[in-house]
Amino acid sequence: MKIVAYYYFILSIYFFTYAASESQLDINEKKASPLSVACDFIMAKSLTECIKKTNFAGPVKGSSIPSEIGLLTGLKFLYLNSRSLTGTIPKSIGKLTFLTSLILQSNKLKGAIPPEIGSLKHLVTLNLNGNSLSGTVPTTIGKLTKLTFLELRSNELSGSIPAAIGKLTALTVLNLRSNSFEGTIPAAIGNLQKLQFLNLRDNNLGGSIPGFIGQLTKLTSLYLDSNSLSGSIPSTIGKLKELSYLDLLVNSLRGTIPAAMGELSKLTYLDMRQNGLSGTIPASIGKLSQLTFLNLRTNLLDGSIPTTIGQLKKLKFLNLRANLLNGKIPKAIGKLTNLEDLYLDSNSLEGTIPPSLCDFVEPNIDCKKVKCKCCFGPFEQTRCPAS
Repeated sequence: MKIVAYYYFILSIYFFTYAASESQLDINEKKASPLSVACDFIMAKSLTECIKKTNFAGPVKGSSIPSEIGLLTGLKFLYLNSRSLTGTIPKSIGKLTFLTSLILQSNKLKGAIPPEIGSLKHLVTLNLNGNSLSGTVPTTIGKLTKLTFLELRSNELSGSIPAAIGKLTALTVLNLRSNSFEGTIPAAIGNLQKLQFLNLRDNNLGGSIPGFIGQLTKLTSLYLDSNSLSGSIPSTIGKLKELSYLDLLVNSLRGTIPAAMGELSKLTYLDMRQNGLSGTIPASIGKLSQLTFLNLRTNLLDGSIPTTIGQLKKLKFLNLRANLLNGKIPKAIGKLTNLEDLYLDSNSLEGTIPPSLCDFVEPNIDCKKVKCKCCFGPFEQTRCPAS
């Protein structure tokens, strides 16, 4: 009976990329082919052996994942992305203990991530992005010690980030963006020393940025923006020598920008706008020679713009709008010959915009305080009168 039931189950699935021809096989249309003859009438494990090097297209678009999926116990790759699948992830998924890749992204799946997922000890890639999954991340996820990619972004997951994630020491990518996680960033994340990409953007995380972040020395991208993080930026962030992207915008960070940030020699993108950062812009910012994007808008930064900013020769975007900056605009800003956008308005700056900048950018400044032949006033309302 199991074989008969299974036979009808496989009549509702698609297989494609068959052999070298890469032809599509639609079993629903009963097209004769070597694959249908070889696989329709044999046991599940043999079927799995037959398709393990092909993409498993799975249930008909718009349906749910049947619990019978657990019969494919030899399956190594399961790709069911972008098929408008509904319902929940069946518990029987835990029976696919040879799986190395499980990709269910961009569907309409809901409910909790089943704890049985912790049985997939060979799993290397887990991608559940873009569904409506809810509840907490099961602690059994800590059993997936071979996992290198964990993608859970754009769901409705809640609760705290489980400390069990710290057991996934092979992880290189951790993406929990756009959920409803709360609490603090768990210390266990400091164990993920192979991590290259960490995205916790757009959650409800609070507390401070932990000092152990400096232990993640292989990070190239760090996104902590759009949370409720407070406290100061730890100086240990300067240990992230491989970092290229750093997003801390829209939090409640306070204190000064640590001088150690100047040690991030590979940084190309730095966005810390809409926080409560105070003190001066550190001169060490000039050491970020690869920087193309710098946004410090809407903070409480004071003092003058450091002359070292002129060392950022690759800079294309500079936004210091809406701070408490004062003093004269440094002539060194005229060395930024790659600038495409410059915003200095809503401060107490004065002086002159170097005429050379007008060849390639139309800065935004406070027209009454700063002389400029090509500038616009605050928030691009009006062009400054020619001086």
